[in-house]
Amino acid sequence: MTVTQAIIEERLGDRARSDRLLREILNSDMLGAAHYQVTEAYAQLNQSAEAFSGARQVVRGSCPGLAQMQTDFMLDPIRNDPRFLAIVKRTNSPAQPLALTRRLCHWAAMQGSRTRAGGCFLTLFLLLGFLYGLSIRNPLKGVLIGLGIGIVLAIVTWLIDKYRRR
Repeated sequence: MTVTQAIIEERLGDRARSDRLLREILNSDMLGAAHYQVTEAYAQLNQSAEAFSGARQVVRGSCPGLAQMQTDFMLDPIRNDPRFLAIVKRTNSPAQPLALTRRLCHWAAMQGSRTRAGGCFLTLFLLLGFLYGLSIRNPLKGVLIGLGIGIVLAIVTWLIDKYRRR
């Protein structure tokens, strides 16, 4: 059961099923993680009172979805409403999404980290592998070769970093 299903049911004309799905989500244990999605659903269903009630809960609970509130197309039906503007203003936007993201991602703990990142090797060698694959007229083979090399180098980087920090 997802919020998306409720929106789809509404669009297919089954308002009763849509309402029932949203009520199930609201009464379930997963609501804490789904406040933002429920707010999106109510906005899409043009139920603005419920959408704003959910948006206020999102702001109070510092839900991860808060960072995308200003740009989320799912909230477009309520975006021009003065209540939406007041909620966005309460989040101290536009600086708030960055500050919120930093807090949610344990930014302070990561600031002092001196670990090495091996993910760059994955990206680099995937791209180089793709280019090599184009040159031999077999892009998949090139991508797989690049992926293999990238994985090996990422693991080596991780191992070096692991032993270096001992």
